[in-house]
Amino acid sequence: MTVTLPIEVHEGRLDHAEAELLVAPFFENHRPLRGPAARVDWRLCGLLSEQLAGARVAGARGDAVLIATAGRFRVPSVLAFGLGPKPGFSERDLEKLAADLVDRLAGLRKGRVALALPDDTTLGFPIEAAAHAVVSGLARGLARRPTALHLQLFGGPSLREVLAGARRAAETAPAGIELRVSPGASTSLTVRPTSSGATAPARPAAPTPGLRPTP
Repeated sequence: MTVTLPIEVHEGRLDHAEAELLVAPFFENHRPLRGPAARVDWRLCGLLSEQLAGARVAGARGDAVLIATAGRFRVPSVLAFGLGPKPGFSERDLEKLAADLVDRLAGLRKGRVALALPDDTTLGFPIEAAAHAVVSGLARGLARRPTALHLQLFGGPSLREVLAGARRAAETAPAGIELRVSPGASTSLTVRPTSSGATAPARPAAPTPGLRPTP
């Protein structure tokens, strides 16, 4: 049996994600929050910061909290997902966490998921490498626990790099896992066919500037 994971790479803001769940990763020692988690916290009027202050979630590796968005995003809920401490964090750590995330998503029975990549400044390594690690990890997780997923991958303005990293991961997916990577329909990046029949980025049309639900 082949498990297929469609992956749409988006350049838009998280506010535009249309999915069942938005995954926002954050580091344990980043206070105030940075990257996508900071955007989520701002849109949710500081609700994630309240969870941190109340010790409901700390951001330890694999730690997570599920928060209802109450209409502040198009997605109904956000999964704030801990990456652990920033010092020493590597691409390999990110890949392993992405593999473990599959188990959580399967447990939550969420199939259409948006995932926001922190930028390279927040992560400490290039966004292309981050996209490769996340997609490789998801493929590993699916090989271990097959489940139906459709991923929207948000990488801010670094669309080309995120596409490149995701496509590299698709080329080395485990047996039985098929990754289909493409730009999301809302992006300004057009695509052209490659000799293999896949799609590749062309010139942009315009410049690209443990789970505890909350009460």
